Amino acid sequence: MAVRIHLGCGTKRLADFVHVDMRAEVEPDHVADVLDLVCFGDDSADLIYFCHGLEHIGFGAVGDALGEWGRVLKPGGELRLAMPDFHAIAKAYWVGGVNLRLVRYALMGGQGYAENFHYSTWDFDTLRVELEAAGYTGVALYNARAWLPAKYSDWSVGKIAGYDISLNVRATWKLA
Repeated sequence: MAVRIHLGCGTKRLADFVHVDMRAEVEPDHVADVLDLVCFGDDSADLIYFCHGLEHIGFGAVGDALGEWGRVLKPGGELRLAMPDFHAIAKAYWVGGVNLRLVRYALMGGQGYAENFHYSTWDFDTLRVELEAAGYTGVALYNARAWLPAKYSDWSVGKIAGYDISLNVRATWKLA
């Protein structure tokens, strides 16, 4: 059976995934920091999904995070990331006239608890460079609505004032 990991799951649950969050109160399968997945062995996962979480990691630690996830992924395993898309949010604000009050949470986090602050901002090209530098290949956009179960909803399919605001990217961990 394939091992699929849902990092930073919060209260969201995906069938047939192992759920990981650093907050025990959301009752994940494993309480762990995404930077240190000691609960998983090397080459143990087929897929890692992390929705609107990479922006909560500081620039200096992103390479370490990508390396840790690569350690856990099997060669050829898939990483799926979703995060606020700076380009889409800027377009919604600048071209669409969407009020800053609506987009600031996507840019800076909800800030309702200690871990809910954003430390980095991403667009496709910036993320692609980071992923490739860490050893991932085949970096591409993916359609979260087509990939997620029909009635499941998280920020990967989120909209603000009618604008899609999520950058959804998949990449393959280097082959052996």
